[in-house]
Amino acid sequence: MLSKNSKLLTIGIGGSKSSVGKTAFIESFITAIKKANKKTKVISIKYTKISQFGCIITDFNLIDSWGKDTARMKRAGADYVYWVKASEKALPQIAKKLKEEISQYLHSKNNEDGTVVVLEGNSLVRVMHSDVIIFIKGNPNEQIKPSGKAILNMADMIIENDYSIDEIIVKIKKIKQKN
Repeated sequence: MLSKNSKLLTIGIGGSKSSVGKTAFIESFITAIKKANKKTKVISIKYTKISQFGCIITDFNLIDSWGKDTARMKRAGADYVYWVKASEKALPQIAKKLKEEISQYLHSKNNEDGTVVVLEGNSLVRVMHSDVIIFIKGNPNEQIKPSGKAILNMADMIIENDYSIDEIIVKIKKIKQKN
C-alpha cells in the first residue's frame, strides 16, 4: 500500500451528510489494505461532534460495542481504533493530543511495512491535515452540510456511486506520489 520511502499515510474520509457510506467505505478500505499486506498497520479514528469539551476514547469495551462505527472499523482489521468526541471549539486541542498519542503508538511499534491512518468525519479531516482526502457524496440532488462543503472543496477524490476499492487504492498511490 505504501511506498518504501513513506512509512505513514493519512487518509481523510468526509461526506455530504451522516449515513452517506463513510464507514462502509472505510471497512472496505481497511480490508483491502490488510489483504494486500497484513503487516501494514492501520489506525482508524472516528469523530463524533458533541456540544461541549472533548475526549479521546481508547477503551476496548467502548470501541468494540456492537453497532458502533468503531466496532465496524476494528472488525474490518484496524490494528488500533480511536474514538474522538469533541466540540468544534475543542477539536484542535484534541487533535493535537491525538497526534501525540499516534506518534507514541507508532514509536512503540517496529513497522517496516508502514502505517495507514484513516480519519472519519469532516471536521476531523479538516483539522488533522490528511495526505489524501476522499469525499463520499450521496444523491446529487441532496443538500450537502456546511462541514461537507469544506471537505468537498479540499477533496482529492469524490466518490458518488459504486466504486472499486482497488481503483481507489491505485488513485491514492498516484496522489501520494505527486505530493
